[in-house]
Formats: sequence, structure tokens, C-alpha cells
Amino acid sequence: MINILICFLLILLGMIFYATLAGLAGATVSRIEEMTEGLTLFTFTNLIGVYTALGAANVLMGPGINGFVIFSFLFPLSAPFILPGAILIGKVSLPMVVIAFVFLLLFIILLFRFVAKVYETLILHTGNTIKLKELLYISKNV
Repeated sequence: MINILICFLLILLGMIFYATLAGLAGATVSRIEEMTEGLTLFTFTNLIGVYTALGAANVLMGPGINGFVIFSFLFPLSAPFILPGAILIGKVSLPMVVIAFVFLLLFIILLFRFVAKVYETLILHTGNTIKLKELLYISKNV
């Protein structure tokens, strides 16, 4: 029962992480016509997380765990996708779950701080889609 609760908590944290990224990506566009261009960063990070988790899931089917699987457990983009399943089948230890949980919380906090710095500027922006380089510039100057 506790494993299921941990899995739901990890999925919830993953949803918060990706929802914050989606909010940031949505705020970078000023017109609906530019939405696909603005969501490129969000889609790219999503794909990195999913494909890393898929690769790790293939490795998990066999015996043992290697460094790539451990990386995918700890990597905040892929942890919400792979870790709940690994917990349910018993392929991950409790210390690894705690470390992954702490990493995910840390990245959520850092992402919230970054988004809080740039969101007010982004929401009032009119013009071309803001790129990642410009987002970093805005966060340093706010």
C-alpha cells in the first residue's frame, strides 16, 4: 500500500514539474499563431524524459541494473515516467527512491524560482516568441 502511495506522489510531482514547464512555454508566446513555435522547448523536454524512461524500461526487463537505469531514476525529466513502475515491480531500493524524490523536489523549486522571475515579464510581452537564451537574460536582470 505504501508503494502505491509513493508512486502517486511521484506522479503528482512529475505533473507539477511538467505543468510548470508548460506554463513557462505558454507564456513565451503572445499570439495563438505562434503557439507551436513556443511549445517546442516543452515538447523537447518531454521527449527527452519519455525516451530516457523507455530506454531504461528496456534495460529493466533484463537482470540487474546498470548506470543508465540509475541515471533515469534520478533524472527529473524521466523519473516521473520510470520510477513508479520500477517501485511497483521491486526493481528500485528505498534509498534510491528518496534520492530521486529529493532531486525532483529540488528541480521543482528551482524551476518555480526561475518561472517566478520571468513570468511577469513574459505575460506582458507582445512580439516574437521568446527563446531560451532570452529567458535566461530576463531571469538574470529581474
